[in-house]
Amino acid sequence: MSSSPSADPGRSPLARVLVGVPLSEPMRDRLRGEHPALVFEFWEDDEGAREIGDADAYVGWQVTGEQVQNAARLRWVQAMSAGVEHFPAETLKERGIVVTNSSGAHAINIGEHVLAMMLAFARQLPLLVREQDQRRWDAHEMRQRVFELEGQTLLVLGAGQIAEAVATRATGFGMRVVGVRRRGDQPSPPGFAEVATFDGLDDLLPTADHVAVCVPLTAATRHMLDARRIGLMKPGAHIFNIGRGAVIDQEALIAALGSGQIAGAGLDVTDPEPLPAESPLWAMPNVLITSHTSGASPRYFDRALAIASDNITRWQTGQPLRNVVDLDQGY
Repeated sequence: MSSSPSADPGRSPLARVLVGVPLSEPMRDRLRGEHPALVFEFWEDDEGAREIGDADAYVGWQVTGEQVQNAARLRWVQAMSAGVEHFPAETLKERGIVVTNSSGAHAINIGEHVLAMMLAFARQLPLLVREQDQRRWDAHEMRQRVFELEGQTLLVLGAGQIAEAVATRATGFGMRVVGVRRRGDQPSPPGFAEVATFDGLDDLLPTADHVAVCVPLTAATRHMLDARRIGLMKPGAHIFNIGRGAVIDQEALIAALGSGQIAGAGLDVTDPEPLPAESPLWAMPNVLITSHTSGASPRYFDRALAIASDNITRWQTGQPLRNVVDLDQGY
């Protein structure tokens, strides 16, 4: 994922933009004010079941292959999400439609969410909350399990904007942060003491006290943390997933949590979602489940809309777009 490599002064300007997410009237006015030459159409809800019609661009959570095929003028899709695995990549590629996402809009709140889960385990808050529910004042077990983040090593799978937000916050707590990513020809983002390629993942897993999954779900990342790799993790390590549930082999994780190989897991995402009521993860005392809420923030729409509006300006002026998705890679 990147900006376009160069400006495109020959790019045909947009005339109509369809916004397929419910926006407040002030947000609608903001778009109209920033782009007075454009005609905007706004859906009242985000069901996404209607036709895109004659819009040149679509801004929304998702789009179907049928919608793309029926939208003769469509040239650009701006995803309001960071992940695009639910978009019809082959159809979009066949039509030559540019896809950009909202990568970065989630970074602050998800970075805070990961640190909140880490601190919860460090201070044994899940245990203390259960004891509060039982009106029980007994800190003995908590004192046996508590630990400090300072001086520990956090391994982050991914080195994008969310991973960077996690890394800078963890560094603030005195942790050493190591990242792994697909490409090795880019400088290390802020907060990372070291960034390696995924070829070195097996060597890094045994060194980490905590592993944070911050990669999208692609063919290459599905079950990236399988039983073998989970077995390489340091005994007593913690794992956190805010990427996609299927990046981790969930059955292997359940087994490792049950045996104590993994001391705890903070799971914002699971496989499948919603997590079935019969899943043993719900009852495990060393698991935090946050029901895919890490992306929630009262400021999210402001940030995502700012990316979309900036990209509209860039499109109209032939400048490189932000967050262009490589549909072959899936991000």
